[in-house]
Amino acid sequence: MTAPSFHIVSFSASAVIAAAGALFFLAPPPPPPIPADAVRAESSPFQMDAAAAHRFAGAFDLSALPPPEAAKPPPPDPTTALRVYRYLGGATAGERNAALFERGDSIVTLTIGSALAGFSLVSFDSERALFRQGDVEAVLPLQKQ
Repeated sequence: MTAPSFHIVSFSASAVIAAAGALFFLAPPPPPPIPADAVRAESSPFQMDAAAAHRFAGAFDLSALPPPEAAKPPPPDPTTALRVYRYLGGATAGERNAALFERGDSIVTLTIGSALAGFSLVSFDSERALFRQGDVEAVLPLQKQ
């Protein structure tokens, strides 16, 4: 019984050696070495001769471009003059309703339609006062003490 197993092992080894040999003969040969004089240390794929550099110089000339524009400051906030006032709330006296505003030590009383810092009072309630100047709306929230 040992004889058949010896033949199987020797047959398998022979098959492996034959496959390796066939692969060795079918593989392409390695490329030839590059000669030492063909390689230059200073060469670059991005270098070009003087004629080519002159031909492309106009494409990279930035002197013909207009100078960059200076950054413009943002427009001033039209509600700045109104924001110096604090909305204190509304007051009712009979049929009249008025909104109370404070600036420093003085109190200003306005009714609907009255102007303050160029803005007209449109409405007010217990939480806010709404002003309008053209298309600009400004809200002053109630300032709690």
